[in-house]
Amino acid sequence: MKPRNTGKLSSGIRVRIWIALLLLCPLQQLWGQYFGRNKVNYETFPFRIYSTPHFQIYHYLDNEEKIRDFAQLAERWYKRHQAVLLDTFQQRSPIILYNNHAEFQQTTVISSLIGVGTGGVTEGLRNRVVMPIRKSNAETNHVLGHELVHVFQYHMFKNTDSLNFESISSIPLWMIEGLAEYMSIGTRDPHTAMWMRDAIIEDDIPTLKELTRRPDKYFPYRYGHAFWAFIASGWGDRMIKPLLLASGQAGYERAVDSLFGFDTDTLSILWEQQLKRTHTPHIAQRSGEAVGEKLFGSPEAINMSPSISPDGRYVIFLADRDVITIDFYLAELDQKRIIRRLTRDVRDTHIDNYSFTESTGTWSPDSKKYAFTLFSGGRKKLVIYGIDERMPRQTISIDDLDYFDNPSWSPDGKSILLAGLKNGQSDIYVYHLETGQLEQLTDDYYSDQHPAWSNDGSRLIFISDRGGDTDPGILTFGKYRLCEYAMETGAVKVFPLLDGADIYSPQFTSEGTGIYFISNADGVRNLYEYDISSDELYRLSDFKTGVSSISELTPALSVARDSSLITYVRYEKKGYSIYQATPEDFMREQVDRSRTDLSAAELAPAGWRNMPTVVDVNLSRFPLVNESEFREEPYSGKFGLEAVSSVGVGVGYDQTNTAAAGGVSFLFSDMLKRNQLFAAARVNGRIIDAGGQLVYLNQKNRLNWGASFSHIPYLYIRSFLTDDVGVIEGDSVPLTTLVQMEQRIFQDQLSGFAIFPLSKQLRFEAGASASLYSFRLDSVNYYYAYGGTYYLGENRTQLDAPESINLYSAYLAYVGDNAYFGLTSPLRGYRYRFQVGRTEGASRYWGIIADYRRYFFFKPVGLAFRVTHFGQYGQDADDYNNVFLGYPYYVRGYNYNSLARNRCPDNSCLGVNQITGSKMLLAGAELRIPFTGLRRLSLIKLRYVYSDLVLFADGGLAWHRFDNIGFSFDPAGEENIPIFSVGASLRINLLGAIILEPYYAFPLQKKDKGYGRFGIFISGGGW
Repeated sequence: MKPRNTGKLSSGIRVRIWIALLLLCPLQQLWGQYFGRNKVNYETFPFRIYSTPHFQIYHYLDNEEKIRDFAQLAERWYKRHQAVLLDTFQQRSPIILYNNHAEFQQTTVISSLIGVGTGGVTEGLRNRVVMPIRKSNAETNHVLGHELVHVFQYHMFKNTDSLNFESISSIPLWMIEGLAEYMSIGTRDPHTAMWMRDAIIEDDIPTLKELTRRPDKYFPYRYGHAFWAFIASGWGDRMIKPLLLASGQAGYERAVDSLFGFDTDTLSILWEQQLKRTHTPHIAQRSGEAVGEKLFGSPEAINMSPSISPDGRYVIFLADRDVITIDFYLAELDQKRIIRRLTRDVRDTHIDNYSFTESTGTWSPDSKKYAFTLFSGGRKKLVIYGIDERMPRQTISIDDLDYFDNPSWSPDGKSILLAGLKNGQSDIYVYHLETGQLEQLTDDYYSDQHPAWSNDGSRLIFISDRGGDTDPGILTFGKYRLCEYAMETGAVKVFPLLDGADIYSPQFTSEGTGIYFISNADGVRNLYEYDISSDELYRLSDFKTGVSSISELTPALSVARDSSLITYVRYEKKGYSIYQATPEDFMREQVDRSRTDLSAAELAPAGWRNMPTVVDVNLSRFPLVNESEFREEPYSGKFGLEAVSSVGVGVGYDQTNTAAAGGVSFLFSDMLKRNQLFAAARVNGRIIDAGGQLVYLNQKNRLNWGASFSHIPYLYIRSFLTDDVGVIEGDSVPLTTLVQMEQRIFQDQLSGFAIFPLSKQLRFEAGASASLYSFRLDSVNYYYAYGGTYYLGENRTQLDAPESINLYSAYLAYVGDNAYFGLTSPLRGYRYRFQVGRTEGASRYWGIIADYRRYFFFKPVGLAFRVTHFGQYGQDADDYNNVFLGYPYYVRGYNYNSLARNRCPDNSCLGVNQITGSKMLLAGAELRIPFTGLRRLSLIKLRYVYSDLVLFADGGLAWHRFDNIGFSFDPAGEENIPIFSVGASLRINLLGAIILEPYYAFPLQKKDKGYGRFGIFISGGGW
């Protein structure tokens, strides 16, 4: 029989398609994040390529000697790592080298923000190492060696049967990072040994399972380093590659079982026994008693880089007292009282970050001003402010230096010493405050750090790798030696002290006749005093752990010039504590100034090892390659394939139809990822349901811009049954028809966008799009007889559809974000977005967004406030995209179902239309209490569940017309009225992916307001 079909589109279907269109299509594209901080390209660096046999080094360094030396170091590390990992590069591996850390933070290769403590990054898609030249030759060499281990790891996993790029994600972080530390340092390291001694003292040596589960508690770099030193010392370096690959294939637990013949619990016990055999004798030999009085410190807390005022009254230091940030604090020494958090006073929208990992500040000689370094505008800057003032007195940009740290104010108050970096070379400079002139004091191959003035300003002391163990000819970098610079003659003297050991943080004694410093001469970082006149050396402390801040070069010692008070940082209980002492408090044991014993820095006992490891042997060898194989060439921005992603392809069919589903996407970019091209295609059903998108992004300059074109089909199916009578072989029989109305909307859109960041916190956004929407309606009829048990056939008919329409939209936004997150939501800072947009074409209106949020943290609780307005104004403003206030992200307790169930015939109950409109005003306040999670932040220490307990007050108003607003608590009538609710919620962080928020709210504008409403919703975090 022939089906009956009118071939016409009903007016109801037309309306539904039109509404669906406008709900689907955002008329004002927000190409950037709604909030979020910015990666700012303050400069466009003129990269070029320096090629070696195994690497392509992308750099812009105007120092031929430095880039040549760097290339030699890369090739040396290649030979060292190849000897252990037995892998060979068939293609040159890229290294993107920045001149300093401030410029490294601007990299376009890594999309996420680069923290001040990040030494380098290895990107796995194309095996790119991205790193800066560090402040010293040794640091640069170590970071390069560390990151190239990751290059080998990625390369092996990509080129080994049964493994792939994703396999590396199944290996615990401590194995990945620990191996990079071991292969770039070896089995002797005072810093890692200090961490292990502390773990033994606190009886907190983790098992391998605890290492895997608690990277927040057991630092993967240090514990992983110790573990791999244990493996290599006991089973040899030949065990490294099999264990690494097997862990990627089957997980580290199965890998251990198959390779060692016992489980990870047994291996954990063996490792613990080895750690105790190695370090317990050195712990027992030392008194370990703290010297002086503890000022600030608690387990796992960071208190570091103290700088004591010359009069001995105050100290400024860095600490994570509120856990979520590291800040500068001013404290009074006599009372051990925190006066205020200085970075709250000096933080502004143009400061990108503070330099806290390897620097401290300095006091003026009258103890009334303080100076420290920070990152701003893509450079290091020096900030000076009065100690009683809330805002900086002066911000100094030193254009002649690429980077600088460790300022030291001169005794006459007229100049400041700096450890500076220029064209990859580290030297000592003095900045004259009155004239703004920069004077270079040292100028040589060596790395000079930690400068400090003598009391009369005639000399300065610093540490440097100048000495017999540094050889520029074969690129060896020796230990940090104690040096003196004479201001009158420019002569540099290297004190013959503690050969083979490092010296850090030198400070003149208050009398000026001696020098305090930190050294690991006995394998443990202790305090020393060198008497210049008698040429005698004294050890002042005998700690079991050590005097140390967060890294080896982070200052950990400060001396008051006028009062003899000493502050130092001691590592204990997985944290850093600040102590103060007088010279009389120390033991002052005279020691041989030429004797060093680094046995306490060994990570495995001598009796455990049958022979030196391959890593240790190779670290003592310094091969060079023939430089004739090096060449330089211009940078080419040609595109290469970054990644391919597929969602799979499937084909299905029934009696009459065949359909396909699947998709694939490609990402292309140049090596610096300044230009990116994203292409995607997907089909879901018939050929007409195929869609695709092409996006281009240019982030070469500070202005990031892009364009996209897309064709996206949207399919909606509505089904219903009809009954009829038909004739089969002359008999009338009942027929059932299943009608499927296939409604399709096709969006073809051309759009462009631009983002101009003013700083890390502020940006302008703009976007524009032109969209064509076309429609198609198909009626597919399936015919059945005898109650649907007998299939007769089907047909498809294309019906009339609405005419195509055009929409044009544009917007401009100003965005600020300086928020710091806690466990589930922001706890400190601010966020705001002010946006205006215009839509033309089939729909015409203005769109306005004004959204301001402020966060205050008073440990252990936070306060959050917001005021938000969203509004559509103009000819078609009220027709579409209306906002419903009952969504729990807006005002909790007024969900749609509860309003629909409690309708009142006399309109005395709150109705859905009363809290729906094209315009919305929101206000909210929350008390946020970190509930479960980290011990130092949360009320309840819970290892795997991070959550916040929230007490909230929500309020809002939605309306179409201003003349229909009623400011009344009584919901009777049809006016749009403000609604309010109070209640409590629990925000739960689910593995960092989503935030689940169950809540209980009391809606104040509902007749049954005495009863609360339970709800739950999923979000990306609290507002």
